[in-house]
Amino acid sequence: MNNTKKLDIKNQQIKIIVAFLATAVVPAILCSALYFIPMMNKSLSGEFLQTPFEEVNSPSGVMQSSIGFGIISFFVALFHIIILGVPLFLLGLRLSMIRWWTTLIGAFIVGGLPYFIFGALIINISTPKTPLDTYLKETATMGLFGLSGGVIFWILWRHWIQEKSSNNSDAEN
Repeated sequence: MNNTKKLDIKNQQIKIIVAFLATAVVPAILCSALYFIPMMNKSLSGEFLQTPFEEVNSPSGVMQSSIGFGIISFFVALFHIIILGVPLFLLGLRLSMIRWWTTLIGAFIVGGLPYFIFGALIINISTPKTPLDTYLKETATMGLFGLSGGVIFWILWRHWIQEKSSNNSDAEN
């Protein structure tokens, strides 16, 4: 029985790691798609961007660039998750507060807070004429990317990781 419990804990830990990775994949796919679609439209219509990188102006170049952008976005999202998401998850687990609404609020914060801090320290120093509303809209956009990953994390947590028992009621979660 003790070995079975250890195996269950190990399986749950692996599932949580997979859920964190899936959480990072979703914003990466969205970033890549949001880059790919307008760039491909410009490439196909003949409206090439003014860029020193000529390979971006072809459809295959747009595809390669969007894949590269997606990979970079994945690692940025994974960094956000490791630095902010994992500690927030552990806190929620400790307080027994992992609910759909706490997950989504936390995911929005995990997505937006690093950009907010980075923007306050770096961007506004180098470009002080950036309007506050633009800065806040960009921060909210990053928060929405985090929120998109948070939806996937919640779905995986609720329906795959969390043990179903007769004592758990759906009203709690």
